[in-house]
Amino acid sequence: MFYPVGEYEARMLKEAASQTFKKGAIVVYSSGYVAEAGSDPSYILGVALNAGHNGAAGAYKTLVALAHDSNTFVANVKGTGNANKTAQSDVGAAYGIVSDTNGEWFVDKDDTTNVRVRIIDLVDPGGTDNGKVLVKFLSANRYF
Repeated sequence: MFYPVGEYEARMLKEAASQTFKKGAIVVYSSGYVAEAGSDPSYILGVALNAGHNGAAGAYKTLVALAHDSNTFVANVKGTGNANKTAQSDVGAAYGIVSDTNGEWFVDKDDTTNVRVRIIDLVDPGGTDNGKVLVKFLSANRYF
């Protein structure tokens, strides 16, 4: 799950139809409405601060922490083998993002090609399974 830390900018935005994303999901614009991102989104709107309402388009609003340079987020890492753990060498590295089958979003340490975030610091000590890190969304993949 992604969530913002410190002071951050957030907006209440209209949801797309039938959205069932979880709190902490990566969201994008879809025809002007907020929708959960698919894999490797070109542009990221931000992180949902509440779950989707599964309603008609525009019937509900979702609070979104915007993905822009002044917002920092905490996220858990995920990967295979040692990539599933935090490491000091992660600081400064860029990785992809991935949603698992439960709808939880992670920093994908197995993906160094379709990068969307840069790790700026560790929250949990190095060697922590599915540990938490501080990230920023890459400017090339943000709406703002």
